[in-house]
Amino acid sequence: MDFVCPFFSKFIVLLSNAGPQDEIYTFIEFYAPWCSHCTSFAPTLNALSRVFKGQESPKVVIARMDIAQEKKFAKHYEITSLPTLRLFKGTEAIGVLPYIGRRTLDNMIEYLNHETGSNRKKDGLTGINSDTTCSMKE
Repeated sequence: MDFVCPFFSKFIVLLSNAGPQDEIYTFIEFYAPWCSHCTSFAPTLNALSRVFKGQESPKVVIARMDIAQEKKFAKHYEITSLPTLRLFKGTEAIGVLPYIGRRTLDNMIEYLNHETGSNRKKDGLTGINSDTTCSMKE
């Protein structure tokens, strides 16, 4: 599997069918195994990965990073609460702030559609985009 940048190999990638020539967005959950909020959020993130499975262009990769194992990334990206969600385009973080919307499947689909120019629906098919936090300090 080709990754956008070398440190992406540290992520647990839930979905990737993207090649290096494609426009890639990576939506990353920074988590820790001991975090109950992260554990509760995992099924939603897995569902989100299924929604973007087979995405043509742009490619949207859903990934997780265990900050208990990768402390330098947590420090670099100023992760102070868990889970933290960030969207990367190529090797750059889009914006300065993490994803701060509601952590529902519908809200994250809407956010990713808006930010990436994608047009996914809950069932994983393309369609018309509808117009419709949990925190844990270390």
